[in-house]
Amino acid sequence: MKEASTELQPSTLPETWERSSLSDDGIREALRARSKHYAALDEIDQADSATMSPEREQEQDDAQISKEQTKRRKQRMAKPSVSPPAPNSSEGTAAKDDGLSERQRRRKRVGWALQQRNGGKTMKGSKEKQPAAMFTRELEEQLCSQIQEAQRLRQVYEDACSRGEQLSEQQWAQAGGLSSVGKLQKALQAGTAAQKRLLKEHKGFLISLVNKHTRQGLSHEELMIEASSAFIKAAERFDVSKNARLPSYGWFAVMAALQQLCQDEGALLPMTTSASRHLVRLGQAESQLRQKTGEDPTLDEIAAQAGITTERAQLLRNRQNAIAYESINTTFKGGVTRGADDLVGTDKEQADLQDPALSIDEREKALHMRAVVNLALDALACKHGAPGGYPKRNQLMAAAMRLRYGLDDNKPRTLKEVSAALRAEHNSKGPSIEMVRVLVEDGKERLALILAQEGLLKELQLSA
Repeated sequence: MKEASTELQPSTLPETWERSSLSDDGIREALRARSKHYAALDEIDQADSATMSPEREQEQDDAQISKEQTKRRKQRMAKPSVSPPAPNSSEGTAAKDDGLSERQRRRKRVGWALQQRNGGKTMKGSKEKQPAAMFTRELEEQLCSQIQEAQRLRQVYEDACSRGEQLSEQQWAQAGGLSSVGKLQKALQAGTAAQKRLLKEHKGFLISLVNKHTRQGLSHEELMIEASSAFIKAAERFDVSKNARLPSYGWFAVMAALQQLCQDEGALLPMTTSASRHLVRLGQAESQLRQKTGEDPTLDEIAAQAGITTERAQLLRNRQNAIAYESINTTFKGGVTRGADDLVGTDKEQADLQDPALSIDEREKALHMRAVVNLALDALACKHGAPGGYPKRNQLMAAAMRLRYGLDDNKPRTLKEVSAALRAEHNSKGPSIEMVRVLVEDGKERLALILAQEGLLKELQLSA
């Protein structure tokens, strides 16, 4: 390919303009010559661009980028269209007495001008955050009233169902004293939204109460669910005319619900009231010592702070990972008639109980109670284990209780973990979390019935 010549051709334009050139023909000829000259220059530019070296191309790209950056910088540094308050105005006069330096005032004026230019938005493009509204007594009373109204409407429907009546939405609204179905739905939705708002505003309050009941065999999630439920029930009973705040009224209800949950659901067999109180005292003592020293306290320090012996504290702590045998005064009346192997338990069960703080008598008690409970669960899972129940449900109930309280591997699980394990075992057809709760509660009642029917309670003497 023949390289294009980069030599500049001599111009064909006349060096001087004469009078004859100003005629129509002269001007036409001059324009024609100029067009030819520009066409020749365009050909030369195209040839240069075709044969341009990479270094030259990079220089042109850098120059173009530099121009664009300079243009954007000038746009950012452009003066705002809205001028700040004049120094002699009322706003400018007040600004002199705000205790700010001259530099701070200048920056404040520039920020105000930019905000006015951007339509109330900051430099990042988001609207300026407004301070969060305080949770006032009036708002608390309004939310409680909405919750109580929704609860009243639900109670009307439940009363009708208990009488054997099936109410339509229109009949439900009329029974509740409302004129339309829309108002009924609006009241129920307002009650649900009020519950969520109350729980959101008092989340820290509920967490502080839940933290006092941890390490008692229940997960933080289960305790939060129970605390939230008890707090909503307290809001349903709250009387706004008593001139009190809801946390002050609901504190006792939440604490009582958590203590009852730990006592009933913390283990397979219920704890005594004294043991439950000792566990609460141990948790409070541990929290106080950790806040005071900034380190994890030892068991001896916790027991001394709680006012109980170290052995008793160790037994109560071991209670959190197994059946409630430490908190119950257990005495034997002979051997188990079901077989010697059931008395001793497996090697893993013995290894789980090799705690130096447990005496030989306590270990034997633990193994004996575990054997008795396993026998009762085997009877529950069999076809005629529980009168009035279905075999498949009984087997699922026994499996849920074994996972819940860690009877097989000494690892208690939460309701969510039990549900996930059963779903994985039954190919995603297992029970839900709420169904697991129902199975466990029903299973504990059936377990006590089987212990009585099979004569297994004779092997144990339980005293409060």
